Amino acid sequence: MIVDLVMAGMGGRDICDRYRSDHLEVPVIFCAEAAAPMVDEDYLKYVNGRLLRIPYSRRQLMLAVRAMLSR
Repeated sequence: MIVDLVMAGMGGRDICDRYRSDHLEVPVIFCAEAAAPMVDEDYLKYVNGRLLRIPYSRRQLMLAVRAMLSR
């Protein structure tokens, strides 16, 4: 799953928590601008997640997805 941390209505962390209640095995890449609130390391470990800072290149996204899929 790739989700932005800051969205109107429901944040990325909320979406992740709801989705993972039925799909625990799905890794998560959170995208966030530098000024966005951080996701703490404990939570990232808990959800098998990774943080990718915006702006990012296609290569950075590809490497992040590849790293998540190889776990």
